Amino acid sequence: NNLASIYDSLNMKDSAKYYKKISYEKAMLQNDLEFFLWQVKNFYDAKNYNDAKKAAFIYLDILQNSTISYNMDAIQNIYYCLACIYSLENNTADALKYLEQSFQNGFNDFNHIKKDTDFDNIRNTKEFKELMKKYFK
Repeated sequence: NNLASIYDSLNMKDSAKYYKKISYEKAMLQNDLEFFLWQVKNFYDAKNYNDAKKAAFIYLDILQNSTISYNMDAIQNIYYCLACIYSLENNTADALKYLEQSFQNGFNDFNHIKKDTDFDNIRNTKEFKELMKKYFK
């Protein structure tokens, strides 16, 4: 970490130690996030939706309870994944709930949603159409 090196060279050991610790925590957080994201994808691909949801919720928990900043794409994408999983399980209410949360966090790829077969079983519901109209007029 550059800040740790700068403070170290200025003989400001406490500050250097602090920034080294932050770098370590950020690296560990990144490893945890990558691991759980990998689990979500692998469980999803294996159609093991219960474990995919568990991994997704752990991923969200890590992101939302971290003091280290993260990319907002991560939040919107994991909500989108949850929406897909719930849709595949024919749980329309939760699919729409997480799809809306993905929109509220910036997901806006309407063309992808139109082509995403994960939503085929809820695409023609009144609620799905209303949600699309709400966010994509």
